[in-house]
Amino acid sequence: IVDMSSVVKRCLYAGKDTENGVKVQFGGKEVLVNSHHYGYDNSVNSIVAALEDLGLVPSDMIMVTEAGASKILRQRIYSGYKAKREEHPPESNEAFGLARDSVVKAFRELGAVHVTQPGVEGDDVIAYLVQYLDGDKIIFSGDGDMARLISPTVSLYRGNKLITDNPYGPFDVKHITLMKALVGDGDEFKGAKGFGPKAWLDLLVNYGEHLDTLESLVVEKRLDVLKDDIADFPPFAKVVEHATHVYESYACAQLHPEWVNTLRTPLQWTAGIVLPAEDYRLRKWGQQVRLVTADNYDEAVKFLGTKLSSSPYVSLDIETSTPDESDEWLERRGVDKVDVLGSELTGLGMTFGNNCQYTLYFSVDHRDTNNVTVDQ
Repeated sequence: IVDMSSVVKRCLYAGKDTENGVKVQFGGKEVLVNSHHYGYDNSVNSIVAALEDLGLVPSDMIMVTEAGASKILRQRIYSGYKAKREEHPPESNEAFGLARDSVVKAFRELGAVHVTQPGVEGDDVIAYLVQYLDGDKIIFSGDGDMARLISPTVSLYRGNKLITDNPYGPFDVKHITLMKALVGDGDEFKGAKGFGPKAWLDLLVNYGEHLDTLESLVVEKRLDVLKDDIADFPPFAKVVEHATHVYESYACAQLHPEWVNTLRTPLQWTAGIVLPAEDYRLRKWGQQVRLVTADNYDEAVKFLGTKLSSSPYVSLDIETSTPDESDEWLERRGVDKVDVLGSELTGLGMTFGNNCQYTLYFSVDHRDTNNVTVDQ
């Protein structure tokens, strides 16, 4: 499951595009805007490296992108949610959109599936997919917050490695939301002002076994009961003082799969299809079609034998035709049907491969062709 916003933004903004980048005025100074070509190239390199490292192919991917008004539901909870995030000039935002769309197109044409939904953030869509999809799942994202979804069947691919433990420290990943609600998270939400990372570490040392109880107080909006514990743990004073912000921050920090795929706003799925790949880095996963006749039959069968064990599917496209006497017999009867019993094998298409990218077409009864036999 690929968090496309995270992956493409990281790849677009990393380093300097000295070849196609343009300089613009932003925030009172001149800044270099990397081109969408630069973002595309880096993103493809990043995704290809991840697939190869994990032993996967593009058809194993679900690409998650964000559509319009993705922040609106959290802004209803806290009006300042991501309200001041203007880290990049408009030209960079335009380059990001072009890079993201070109990456999605490239991998959709290699069999990857694309999914989006207006009005929700990509994190919530990923949480929904993790909740309802069977089997083992890997989330490819640079966002450490995705670690809260780690479980025996879910891992996080981040920083070029597979992560199965909490990157924020030695505590259960289910409490990442509580940590964010107390400490805050940049311009997303405030948390308890003055309750910083050090206070969180002290909380783990002194009350680590009571995090479930503390989280229930946040959920039930009963943080005022902590007043009795301030003498023993002074940072609780900040939590009580800024309880309203903690409640807002917790609601914003939570993943909300219940917002996804509703009756009013269902998920928008776009299926992938394996086509020939123009990008040289992707050609090994792109469609390759070969005609098989008696001249290259042995070579084709040998190649097929090397690929079948890694093929998740093998599809057959069986083509038949009928002899002239069969067509004449049906015509005399005034019937517009096909004589199934009189049909003869004309050819066979077979598609296979680890990305279902190979198709062999065996010619059996084609005119002016050194055909393969029916027995073969």
